[in-house]
Amino acid sequence: MRFGLVCLGLMALSACSGSSEPMTRSCNGRAVESCLPYEYSAVRSATLEPSGLDVGDLLTRAQVHVELESCGADAPGTLVVSVTAIARTRDPLADGGIGEGHFPLLELRDNGMNGDAVAGDGVIDKGTPNPFDNRLLPANTDLVLRFEPQRTPTCSGGSCTGGTCAGEVFELPYRTGSLAPPPAVDAGIRP
Repeated sequence: MRFGLVCLGLMALSACSGSSEPMTRSCNGRAVESCLPYEYSAVRSATLEPSGLDVGDLLTRAQVHVELESCGADAPGTLVVSVTAIARTRDPLADGGIGEGHFPLLELRDNGMNGDAVAGDGVIDKGTPNPFDNRLLPANTDLVLRFEPQRTPTCSGGSCTGGTCAGEVFELPYRTGSLAPPPAVDAGIRP
């Protein structure tokens, strides 16, 4: 009898522990960290292709695919995913001589516009100009691409709520290609 009560207590405890996950709590109408109810979201998978895009190549395009999890129709605002490249760099001012460089690359919206097929469907699949257009990004380097979801604030009557919820990020290893030669100053221009 006592063993049965202990087992029953452990089963109840394990069932409750699943509800502590931020996504589950948020979709059940509870606030999570700096998130309003239903606002939390997560990037479950992401790709950026082709691999090895040359840094500074303004003629090449990329394809980005992101799959998200959110509270669906109950979620406020528009889901925005910021993509940042993180590079470990030699920094003489950092402890140990190694620092981190953060390079903002893209801002993607699940809003059914600008190449996104369906608003709020949890999938962003679109073509984009080469996101490695900043010639300060390190070439031939292993980076981490960080996909971070966030909801836009909901505004009405001159006041806004939400928009401070940072969801669950997804990190993707990526290796940049070579540094593309700078475009010619007179490219395509003839007197």
